Amino acid sequence: MGISASADFLYHYRTLCTSNEKGFSALWGKFAADILMQDWDTALEDMARLREVIDSKVRAYSHVLIVITVDRVPTPCIGRVARKVHLGTRPACE
Repeated sequence: MGISASADFLYHYRTLCTSNEKGFSALWGKFAADILMQDWDTALEDMARLREVIDSKVRAYSHVLIVITVDRVPTPCIGRVARKVHLGTRPACE
């Protein structure tokens, strides 16, 4: 089986897959296969799809990152950190 067949199988698998994580992994595999075949137009399309998925994951979990950051700050600094997060600056305790 060649790289082209692998890319085709991964495309169809991703289309039929019901698991988001497995579909995401299949998209990475197809992206790699496109690069190996030097199919730059298709690789660019797959890269755009990967970027969309990654960006949506970052947006979905951004509130978790802020909570983790605030949880590691000493208690007296929480007010200053909350203000800085709200203003969009880097949360750090002086």
